[in-house]
Amino acid sequence: MERLRYIRLVATLYCYTAILTLVDNDTMNYFTDTDSPSVSSDRVIYTATNFARSTLLFLQETGTLSALRPHTSSRSNLESYLYFTVVSGRGRLIYGGMEYELRAGDSVFLDCALPYAHTTDKDLWTLSWCHFNGPEMVRIYEKYKARGGRTIFRSQNRETYMEILRKLKTIALRILMFVIWKSMHCCHSCWYY
Repeated sequence: MERLRYIRLVATLYCYTAILTLVDNDTMNYFTDTDSPSVSSDRVIYTATNFARSTLLFLQETGTLSALRPHTSSRSNLESYLYFTVVSGRGRLIYGGMEYELRAGDSVFLDCALPYAHTTDKDLWTLSWCHFNGPEMVRIYEKYKARGGRTIFRSQNRETYMEILRKLKTIALRILMFVIWKSMHCCHSCWYY
């Protein structure tokens, strides 16, 4: 019986370690060669409840990335909307048939169903972002565009936007850690009955 408890404890610790490794700083590997990644990313991937996905705006992912070398990242056909701010450095965005020069202080808001690519070169950038969606996002985005909302904009309230992104990440991480703790606690206590 004691050996079984020891095995369960080791398995629990292993699961915690694996989960914390997944949550910890994640390096996204966009390779042009297999020896060195192009970006270092600290992010939280968040899975909303069925209720949230069917009725609310919901977070999908949030974080920051710092380019380690010049690179291009391309996406399309994602069920997501993206907001990001260029924290430092420079780059370019290709979206909706247009090419935009981006620099520190610029913000981007786009529909990820459409193809887009962002690239940085010599003046490597750091971005802070969030991906989100919701059943009404198509109409919200259309209204934003109809009222003159631009894909690229500069805000006088940049620090407010940055603080919102930091808080989103903190809240998402806390919820994720609580869910992990709750599920591990439940599984751990069930092992002894």
